[in-house]
Amino acid sequence: RMKIMFVDTYYPRALASFYDADPSLASKYYGEQRSAILARDFGTGNFYSRNFSTLGWDCRDVVANASTLQARYWTERKGGEQPPDIREVALLQIADFAPDVLFVQDLSFFSPDQLRELKSRGMFLAAQHSCPWAGDEAVRSFDLIFTSFPHYVPRIQALGVRAELVPLAFEHTIRDRAKWGPRDIDIAFVGGVGRGSHWARGMDVLDAVAQVYPDQFRWWGYGADRLEADSPLRSCYQGEAWGLDQYSVYARAKIVINRHGEVAEGHLNNMRCYEATGMGACLLTDNAEDAHARGLFSPEDIDEYNDPDEAVAQIRWLLDSGLWATIGGRGRERTLNEHTYE
Repeated sequence: RMKIMFVDTYYPRALASFYDADPSLASKYYGEQRSAILARDFGTGNFYSRNFSTLGWDCRDVVANASTLQARYWTERKGGEQPPDIREVALLQIADFAPDVLFVQDLSFFSPDQLRELKSRGMFLAAQHSCPWAGDEAVRSFDLIFTSFPHYVPRIQALGVRAELVPLAFEHTIRDRAKWGPRDIDIAFVGGVGRGSHWARGMDVLDAVAQVYPDQFRWWGYGADRLEADSPLRSCYQGEAWGLDQYSVYARAKIVINRHGEVAEGHLNNMRCYEATGMGACLLTDNAEDAHARGLFSPEDIDEYNDPDEAVAQIRWLLDSGLWATIGGRGRERTLNEHTYE
């Protein structure tokens, strides 16, 4: 069978939360730790390998920046010594598995020299790149790059690398693992906040919604420590929600607010679009015209806003009319039918 290894990196705060939730996790064997982390369904989790395996591939997942997990692999494989560098552990795992295809989710993790060395061994190097540009040298190191950014395709091709435009997706089996309950959260957001990042543009919308709906808007995520002292978002904060906890928020939400960073350049792109709709919440998003034009969602599947005032008005209309439920149901069907990892 063809072998493929998926190398990913997780948000450090997400990893810390998994170990905090289970103090015994750090002392477990590597296989147990990895299974427990993947079971939290953070990011793309094991969604690629789960579905590639049904097509007959031999798959392996590596969470390359999970230092406790990776140190355990090194110890079990090499003895008591500690790894000199976290990348060395991943390189050891690659050597041990000897994949035909190496699929990298974080183009900045390995150095270009390391990638060239892997390619020299005959591996086919693929990647997924739909975040701030990793740099020409990193991109040039791959044979094939998938992206959900239409504007990245010519940029990748100009470097002599094959590029494929593939939208992001939803893992439908999440619906069997998430905690369901009544839709008792009127307005929800899960993600990062704070100025000075590639998603700074959407802060005006979140601020406006928190100001007008302080008792109905709830948000989970990171960046609360970067908020101004008088930010209306402070009173709406519910803590962090990673992986399955995030999906459980969407399972309870009537409306999920979405905003894109400047890096999207006007294209509907982030995972929240598919996660929220997949869980049946009504997605209220910017960049919806792009979604309609590209055939990702129809105007009946999601709702849209163009500025903070319109977002506030649309929320009132959706709640008062009850149409959040109708739109949420249509969005769910579109995502389950057309936008799954399967």
